[in-house]
Amino acid sequence: MKSDKLLCAIATCRPFFQQGRPLAPDDPLLQRALLERGVLTEFIPWEDADYDWSRADVVMIRSTWNYHLHPEAYLAWAERVASVSRLLNPLPVVRWNLDKAGYFSDLHEAGIPTIPTRRLLRGETVHLAGLLAETGWMKFVAKPCIGANSYATLVIDASSASSLAQGQQHLDRYLPERDMLLQPYLARVEAEGEHSHVFIAGRWSHVFSRVPFCERHGEIAGEELLQPGPDEMALAQLTMKTAERLLAVAPLLFGRVDLIRDEEGQWRLMELEVNEPALHLEATNALTGLADAFMALCAGGGWQFSCEMGATGQRIAGDTRAGRGMLATRRT
Repeated sequence: MKSDKLLCAIATCRPFFQQGRPLAPDDPLLQRALLERGVLTEFIPWEDADYDWSRADVVMIRSTWNYHLHPEAYLAWAERVASVSRLLNPLPVVRWNLDKAGYFSDLHEAGIPTIPTRRLLRGETVHLAGLLAETGWMKFVAKPCIGANSYATLVIDASSASSLAQGQQHLDRYLPERDMLLQPYLARVEAEGEHSHVFIAGRWSHVFSRVPFCERHGEIAGEELLQPGPDEMALAQLTMKTAERLLAVAPLLFGRVDLIRDEEGQWRLMELEVNEPALHLEATNALTGLADAFMALCAGGGWQFSCEMGATGQRIAGDTRAGRGMLATRRT
């Protein structure tokens, strides 16, 4: 018999769920916050074919960080879940966000400054040296259109014959099975990293530095809380609002906007994560905000977001209860 209490299945993946315990830093924090609000929770790897997803009132996607290895199966799973339960974020959001080149194109056309991107289609024969002569890029990044966790990502230096040959081998290996994309390498990422802006219920929460080209196995050293300038904040907020408008879903329960500066110092979109972003929920009031917004959504009411914001949009108060992945703070 089904319990009178709300049941939220928190979707993870087998590599991040070992011996019945979630390994992603955000997951146990979220579980605790939901339990405090009377919500029953279950951590379930999305690959679990035996779990009855219809038993959950809500399925919240969190640490499904191997989806890129089986994108067709993952999308089919999300479609099944959405047909029997409430999926957060919703299915159209997940489907749109899987393909980086696709959503980059949509956001670029909507006026968001993105990193220039060249899409290479699966099965296409590509001669890298000739392609780079067209673009003029001397250093660039090759990665899958559907990718995560720096999977199959390679930085290539066009001035180096060995690096160029390695890049050609990389494309020859992956293009037969998946679409790839090429982007110019922005050198400022080495000193500044990516700036990852977290949004809860459509509102800016916090920003942390993100180590580029690093495979995530849980906590990552070097990620720290930042205090952004107004131009950076404005682009992060515009990007999230634009995505919500394009998707006709406003606001999204959670999301992350990753920004980077180009050689001229202009902020550009590096990535938008509204499928399964790491959020650093221990920062400021993010955990409380997400749990409260979830409860308000399930109750059928408007979003509730318990935080205090400064004049520039920066948070000035928050609960920073210790948790795994605790962030320090620095200014940018």
